[in-house]
Amino acid sequence: MSRVLPFCVLLLASVACAGQNYTVSVAELKVPDKARTAYEKAEAAFDQHKIGEAQRKIDKALQIFPRYTQALTLRGIIDLTQYQPAKAREPLEQAVQYDPSDGIALIALGATYNALARFDDALRILDRGLTLAPSNWQAHFETAKALLGKGQYQGSLREVDKARRLAPARFAATLHLVRAHALLGLKSYGPAATELEQYLGEEPNGPNSQEARRTLDQVRAFTADGQK
Repeated sequence: MSRVLPFCVLLLASVACAGQNYTVSVAELKVPDKARTAYEKAEAAFDQHKIGEAQRKIDKALQIFPRYTQALTLRGIIDLTQYQPAKAREPLEQAVQYDPSDGIALIALGATYNALARFDDALRILDRGLTLAPSNWQAHFETAKALLGKGQYQGSLREVDKARRLAPARFAATLHLVRAHALLGLKSYGPAATELEQYLGEEPNGPNSQEARRTLDQVRAFTADGQK
């Protein structure tokens, strides 16, 4: 059976989801009040899925303060959620440049590099993110994806299991997918099929459900042939 390549799973659905309560950095203290107000409005609009309004408020914040790391990060995250990782890369790289201690920016940039199949870059950035936020489940999740992309399946399993222990229950389904592909890489077809079945049981109409069904059918057909 040929290895089923992992597909891109973009999970940075909101800044609140991506981050934790980090200590306010020196860079953030320099942000003018008007820029911060515009950013907070952008964040609120994004949480309500008002993408156009969020982008306009981000533009306003950056007009006032072009080196605003949080606004650049939110711009990149919005591009990620719109499946535009190439577009997300520049603002996120700028965000990390302006404030290398911003954990959310680092993790979002790692997710972007993963989506661009730049797995070595992703691991480098995510390692920095994990230093700042070792309990951030998405940092572990993105690290698992990067290791999966490099064919380091055991490492991927370790990281996705860390993410599973830390992640909110509503994200469990997506974690099943990464585990399934790592197990496929290890030729553990039975456990991989179980993970795919669990994903489909939790998200039968999810964004990756069709791909998961095709993969599950391939696994079942392969294991059935092996038993003949």
